[in-house]
Amino acid sequence: MIANGNKVEAGKIQQEYVHLLGNLTLSAYNPNLSNKPFLEKQNLTDKSGNKIGYKNGLSLNNFEFEIDSETTNLAKIDKWTKESIISRTEKMVEKIVEIFKFENE
Repeated sequence: MIANGNKVEAGKIQQEYVHLLGNLTLSAYNPNLSNKPFLEKQNLTDKSGNKIGYKNGLSLNNFEFEIDSETTNLAKIDKWTKESIISRTEKMVEKIVEIFKFENE
C-alpha cells in the first residue's frame, strides 16, 4: 500500500521511515498486527470480537494529524503513506515539545 504496489519503492520508504515516531504505535497487540496490510491492522479483532487493531480506542491511535487538509488518525485514515508518516511525526513532535518545553521557552 505504501508505494502503490511498487515493491522496490516500498522497501526504500520502509527503510527510511519505519522508525520515525509517526510510524510507531504502542499496543499490547503489536504481535497480532505484525506485517498485516494496513486496513487489516486497523480493523483487527480477537476471537471474542474485541477490537485489537487501530480502532481499539487507544489515544495514540486517535491522535490527529492532517493529510490533504483533512484531519484524520490511525483509526480513520483509509491508507498509510509516506505523507501520513511525515504528517503524523510532525504533529507528534509538536505535541511532545509543547508538553515538555521548559518555562520561558
